[in-house]
Amino acid sequence: MRLPRAFAAIGDARFISLTTFRKTGDAVSTPVWIARDGDDLVVTTPATSGTVKRLRNSGRVEMRFCDRMGRVKESAPVERPRKQGRKDRGLLRITPV
Repeated sequence: MRLPRAFAAIGDARFISLTTFRKTGDAVSTPVWIARDGDDLVVTTPATSGTVKRLRNSGRVEMRFCDRMGRVKESAPVERPRKQGRKDRGLLRITPV
């Protein structure tokens, strides 16, 4: 499968802002390292983190380029991928829609 250009570009970044959503619909953005695994992108986080908890409640995920401090440029494109997760282990496998 050939990756969409924007999705592949995010996989080449060192950091992304990973946005997950609370039950109330409020967005919570977290800067994370990201890595490629074939045609997927992989993010790891502790299994007890708020990110994992929010992913259990909602499969909604957004990604944007950011710096290591989590600062996102206003013009940064938003990717809304599908997520597949081994949430119990804190591994988020992200695949293009």
